[in-house]
Amino acid sequence: MIVTRLFSPTDIPSVTNVAKKSLGEVYPPSLYLTVHSLWREGFIVLIENDRIVGFVASVESGPKIARVLMLAVLPDHRKRSFGKRLMNDLYAACLARGLDTVVL
Repeated sequence: MIVTRLFSPTDIPSVTNVAKKSLGEVYPPSLYLTVHSLWREGFIVLIENDRIVGFVASVESGPKIARVLMLAVLPDHRKRSFGKRLMNDLYAACLARGLDTVVL
């Protein structure tokens, strides 16, 4: 089963793994906690079979503007519209917050 939900600090090891394998980047846990504290609804994880396989992390960066900081899906889970699903959930969170622009 594939579901999305909001990021939780307990997800840091899994999200770190996805960022490393997908983006080739390793960020300190404090970065994820900072993003989470700035806009909880803008940090969404995608789970398949109880395993985080993707995420989108974003912040509110100005009046009515959301900025995507990271969008990552594990390489072996790509081409299955997971990125699209994450972005659709992010768009819904933006609308609920009154944001009408999303930038990278």
